[in-house]
Amino acid sequence: RREVLEELQQITNEFVRLAAIEKKLEPEIDGKPVQCKLFPFGSYRLGVCGTTSDIDCLCVTPKFVNRNNFFKILGDLLHKNPKASGIQKIENAFVPIITMEFDTVEIDISFASLDLPTIPDDVDLSDDEMLNSLDTKAASSINGVRTNDMILQLVPNLDNFRVLLRFIRVWSKKRAIYGNVNGYLG
Repeated sequence: RREVLEELQQITNEFVRLAAIEKKLEPEIDGKPVQCKLFPFGSYRLGVCGTTSDIDCLCVTPKFVNRNNFFKILGDLLHKNPKASGIQKIENAFVPIITMEFDTVEIDISFASLDLPTIPDDVDLSDDEMLNSLDTKAASSINGVRTNDMILQLVPNLDNFRVLLRFIRVWSKKRAIYGNVNGYLG
């Protein structure tokens, strides 16, 4: 899973550079390529993913990249990649995503563009000020990462939390009351 995320980070960085070139912008700032950052969240980020769990990711890009670029340019890059299959662009959802299987791992990628020329490795999504410049869909996309980070900071005993969360996931799946897609809590 870590290798898949590292490879997806490279692909999404290429997508951002291609978006810069398409908009006739320099694909470098101060001699460094412009970049984005992938933030895994959900069960993977909370440390409770199973062998069949998907990975939810947020792709945070610089300000010159828009949602249309995300679906078109990144979508095209993924379609050309032999490791990516079953690619679906869900553009009109409350939280628009690209969903696929990448090297046998199910991946859902959402999108947000920040008012920055490039995304530094240490960007802090917990800063409430950055929400001011986001549209509703981008703010909803970022919310998954922010919520996971807040949970991990506030839980007094992370080991106990993970054991309990794993139990609740198994219990609810066995009773068919699990999953946002089905109208239940994830």
